[in-house]
Formats: sequence, C-alpha cells, structure tokens
Amino acid sequence: MKDNLENKITLDDIADSVGYSSSHFSSYFTQKTNFPPYDYYNQLKIQKACSYLQFSDLKVKEIAYKLGYYDQFHFSKAFKKETEMTPKEYRKKYNP
Repeated sequence: MKDNLENKITLDDIADSVGYSSSHFSSYFTQKTNFPPYDYYNQLKIQKACSYLQFSDLKVKEIAYKLGYYDQFHFSKAFKKETEMTPKEYRKKYNP
C-alpha cells in the first residue's frame, strides 16, 4: 500500500497481489491491524500529505491530485477528519 499512495488501487488489487480474495484479505487485515484496509490506506495517504505540506511547496490542490483525491474539497475534508485541522492550518503550524 505504501508503494502505491500516488496510484489508484483497489482492494481487489491489493488482495490479488497477496493471493487472497478481497473479502478474505479484508478480514485478515482487519484482524491483524484493527483497521479495515481502506481506512489504513487513507491514513497512509494523509501521512504522505503531511510530509508534502511540511517539506514541499506544492499547493494543496496539487497534493490532493497527487494522492488520488478527485478534488481539493474532498481531500481537505479527509485531511481534517484525520488531523483535526485543514491542510492550510497544518502547513502553517508545522512549516512556518
């Protein structure tokens, strides 16, 4: 998953890569990590976004696009859900 943060992948793609059905993979992954695969993948994307916000000059909409979000609003909503701040607030706080 970490190697595909900037690619569009599905649960089927991930399950296929390890030789499981998507339902078996989802159950197994959730049992081992306490996170459904999709939630875990989204958390990884937000972590990558944090890195971009801190260490690059990319605009928020460019980061959203790089990480496969269909628009800046959707990305900002997902980011705020995970970090409790907007991408702009995060950048201001951690990259003054």
